[in-house]
Amino acid sequence: MSDLKGLHIFENNFKGDFPSEIGELKYLSYTRFNGNEFTGNLPTQLGQLVQLNEFWSHENLFTGPIPSQLGRMSRMRDLRLWGNQLVGTIPDELYNLKKLFRLSVREMALTGTLSTLVGQLSELTQIKVSTNQLTG
Repeated sequence: MSDLKGLHIFENNFKGDFPSEIGELKYLSYTRFNGNEFTGNLPTQLGQLVQLNEFWSHENLFTGPIPSQLGRMSRMRDLRLWGNQLVGTIPDELYNLKKLFRLSVREMALTGTLSTLVGQLSELTQIKVSTNQLTG
């Protein structure tokens, strides 16, 4: 399984903590985990997935902050975290994702400001931050 490039397990009944071993799938380029009941924090090991260009984990029960390590996924184009119970700020490291065209972090409990660093994302065509507690 170490050569796995795609993993779609969306809209099932998966429950519990998301496995940190995901970081061992170094060739993974697209994932869809949305529509399950994963809980706990998003694993920081996701940052090891430098080939990943699509990460959908929306509509789960994730808690805690958005890991700053996600900013290491330099090929990321489509990042959907919305509809979880994530808290805290949008990490500045996410603005290192220069290929990002969609960032969806709506419908959570994010706070702080929407950084002006978002202007550095020249390929960004969609940013969805509604229904949070952001200021700016």
